[in-house]
Amino acid sequence: MALKKKVQPVFTLPGIALFLISLVILIRSLSARNAYEILLSSAALAIWCVLCFAGVWTRRRLASLEPLWKPALPVTASANEQSLVAIQAVKIPRFFRLHFQVRGRFFPQGSLQSCPVFAETSLPRGSDTASLFLSFPLGGLFQGEGFCRLRDIFGFFSLVFL
Repeated sequence: MALKKKVQPVFTLPGIALFLISLVILIRSLSARNAYEILLSSAALAIWCVLCFAGVWTRRRLASLEPLWKPALPVTASANEQSLVAIQAVKIPRFFRLHFQVRGRFFPQGSLQSCPVFAETSLPRGSDTASLFLSFPLGGLFQGEGFCRLRDIFGFFSLVFL
């Protein structure tokens, strides 16, 4: 049985909203022959398309990217320590940032209930390491996964590395 790749959405809600609003304004301005609105809506759509193509191209180029997450050991309750995330030096296009996210569930010791855990950090421009703050108030078991995400600084696109 072949494994199917999970399709991840590329567009965020603000990205879809910008596209639809710009498209409606462009259609309306073309019918009204308003040159100023045509110029503004065309520029917004062009920037949107350039960011989309740059993001998809970068995701394909960096498909084999694997971050190295070094949690502080030993992990103790209420340690408030930061762990390091290291990613090999890669060239990210302007207006994009590489994010590392940890998502999972924490099972406190002696309890059948669990709680969701989410932590995220962004790699500074020109750096290959970032610190990730992940703290647990109690002892227990954490089950989660870490992954990279490429986002533009405007919030229009969010691309996950699979």
